[in-house]
Amino acid sequence: MSKDQCIAWNHGCKKGFDILSGNSRVRVCDESGYWHGAIPQCFDVEPPVISNCKAVWYGYAERSETEGRIMWREPSVSDNFDKFVSPYLISGPTPNEMLAAGSYDVIYGAKDSTGNKARSCKMKLVMRVISCSSLYNTPFLKITCPQGYKYGARCNFTCDVGSYINGTLNSEMTTSCEKATDVHYGEWDFGSIQPFCKNGDR
Repeated sequence: MSKDQCIAWNHGCKKGFDILSGNSRVRVCDESGYWHGAIPQCFDVEPPVISNCKAVWYGYAERSETEGRIMWREPSVSDNFDKFVSPYLISGPTPNEMLAAGSYDVIYGAKDSTGNKARSCKMKLVMRVISCSSLYNTPFLKITCPQGYKYGARCNFTCDVGSYINGTLNSEMTTSCEKATDVHYGEWDFGSIQPFCKNGDR
């Protein structure tokens, strides 16, 4: 092979792959036809991609409690080289863990077999307590709610001596806070009108 026939081969990689730093991309063929330099190797340099990263998940405390469980779905991961890459929890609670009322941050990450790390996924968990409206004493009526006004709480209505709950022969009754048709809210089981006491009128 003549000097004019010497060839320099600039090695390239397909998208998502590259030659590692410190390795030459070029091999040269000398006049004798001998190639100099190692054959460059392409390595995966593209990080995985996390998808289905929902911003906020809501949950509601269990009956008579101020804590509950939020069942959220872990995000999905895709990668240009590895067929299966699973997300991993970086920080925050785990699915099905009991959570007190409040907000929590959950962060997921992902890493492929080459060590490329995905951009993390941050989700917020919000645990809420379903509550009913406040109840207030009225003339001849005293209301006590030992558990407050949260879902499952019970309140006692007691009339003064000689007074009775409207429409009944009773001077006492109990009501409870239940889930409304829309489970995001609570409603007292007595309906839309709070019971009241009538003095001496049955």
